[in-house]
Amino acid sequence: MDLEQWFAHEPSVAELAEGTETDWLDHLTIEVASGKLAVVDPAQFPIGAVVAAGLRPDAYEVAVKVLARGRARPIARMRALRTGITSPARGGELGRVSVEARVGICDYELVAEATDVLPEERQQAAVASAGERGTATFDRAPVPLVAVPAGSFVVFELLHGDRRVGVEVVLV
Repeated sequence: MDLEQWFAHEPSVAELAEGTETDWLDHLTIEVASGKLAVVDPAQFPIGAVVAAGLRPDAYEVAVKVLARGRARPIARMRALRTGITSPARGGELGRVSVEARVGICDYELVAEATDVLPEERQQAAVASAGERGTATFDRAPVPLVAVPAGSFVVFELLHGDRRVGVEVVLV
């Protein structure tokens, strides 16, 4: 199931007990040609980006987990994982990302190139048009994002054996 289908379904309390998380919900698949994934507040890119380098250039599946917390359903975690990898291990901490309202994951180099030539007002419009669970697109560079409270969040590497295969940011 994908993220929008899950929110449209409006699961009952019986389907998601207090304090539990959903399975991973698909958000978007992105191409990471540069081998560098960034976790960032897209409205502030590249300031504060946590970058994971050394990844194999490939498609990465961006997905989220939602947490049951009373009547609220906050996004608990967000990850980008190389397509075809299942059951990665969480590795070490890569850093902390500080955000004001949204967190996104993207190909660092692709977004850096796009934002170098895109006027700031168009960048801000792209982020605003993405809403709470959408995709900001800077030229040809997609940044799937989710709304979160302002804060600083830990970013971990994801491993398959000893190879880095993605990133995960813990949001609650």
